[in-house]
Amino acid sequence: NRCVDPKPPSPEFMESINCLQVRAFHAGAHRYGPVSVGQLQTAKQWHTWYTLPQFTICLVNGSAMGGGVGCVCCCDYVISVKKAFFVLSEVKIGVIPATISPYVIAKIGTSNAKRFFCAAENLTAQRAKEYGIVDEVVENMKEGHARVQEILKLISECGPRAVESYKEIIAGTSGVPFCKALDHYTCRMQARAADGEVWCQGNVC
Repeated sequence: NRCVDPKPPSPEFMESINCLQVRAFHAGAHRYGPVSVGQLQTAKQWHTWYTLPQFTICLVNGSAMGGGVGCVCCCDYVISVKKAFFVLSEVKIGVIPATISPYVIAKIGTSNAKRFFCAAENLTAQRAKEYGIVDEVVENMKEGHARVQEILKLISECGPRAVESYKEIIAGTSGVPFCKALDHYTCRMQARAADGEVWCQGNVC
């Protein structure tokens, strides 16, 4: 993905970004002026991470602040050591963590997000679990690595394409109202999985 490549973007990439900015501006997306390429690259980075086809596991060993919280919330399963803390303190210096907001809100919900964002509350690992940021809390890294291996064993028994499709469905249906379009989308996803090679092999077994 060129958007997360540390090398300078190519002229073709810059031309594509500029075209997108113009189209977005005319569509009313930038009422207060265009966004920078750096901002778009950051937003694309989080989207790429969130939509990875693999099941991602985060093991937190220390404090997660700002973008670190974004890293955590973009992962599918989060294990944290007991001593870790989580905070979005940008509001204290007059800015907001806008590009990671969709993924944090998807993880913890709007009610928790309002307090987490606006009060810059420094959450303990246990409190972060109550918010929904963390799935489980462990005493130390040794215990955390053991849990990762257990989860990997479970995931490795699942069809990789099925895991990928389920992640796609979760991202594609979250917050979408029940309608015919949603019915068609889920039916198509099921049909695509049923036509896949992995399902055919598993059905034979």
